[in-house]
Amino acid sequence: AGASFVTSQLWCSLVFAPNIIGPARATAGGWGNMGGGVAHFFIVWCLCKPFQAMGMGVDLAWRVSMFFPAILLLIIAGVMKKNCWDTPTAKRLDVTAMGKTSKAS
Repeated sequence: AGASFVTSQLWCSLVFAPNIIGPARATAGGWGNMGGGVAHFFIVWCLCKPFQAMGMGVDLAWRVSMFFPAILLLIIAGVMKKNCWDTPTAKRLDVTAMGKTSKAS
């Protein structure tokens, strides 16, 4: 789901050693983008054919089938926001604890 790309990039930065962060982020991003694209086309194809069988035209069936991936994306993004941790040790990321910035004055 589209909401997982940014979090995977953050997680790679936190989990992998500094000398391999670049390749780890590139690999995670590339596989994630490819998997998302394949899944998107597969879902639309699986939904478009039944809609056509129900009597919809090709254009309308394709457009209607595009709503389902969008709805799934929003549902999965909400579930990830509610249930996933930002880091392996904390529910929410605190950049001041990592030494990345100082607290507001």
